[in-house]
Amino acid sequence: MGTWIDAKTQAGKPIKVGDLEIVPLVRHLRMQPPDFRGTLLWGTPKAVIVKDSHGTQEILPIRDVTRRAQMLLLGFGFLGSLLIWLSLRARKN
Repeated sequence: MGTWIDAKTQAGKPIKVGDLEIVPLVRHLRMQPPDFRGTLLWGTPKAVIVKDSHGTQEILPIRDVTRRAQMLLLGFGFLGSLLIWLSLRARKN
């Protein structure tokens, strides 16, 4: 039995814009727990590769600011819940 979490980076279909060729890179996460009928697939953009007609190639990373903000809010929510639980527990004792 293999692992039930798989992550890989995959290149998308190249797009021609003038003399540039742009190739998107996507990070795929696949989770399929054992004895579970469904699969969770999650893809996030990671970078684009820009190639010009001279053969020069540049990799431009994609920074997902929204995802970082969501994770920060989730962390604050968890921390707030923990502090409220601790204060209620201290009052009970």
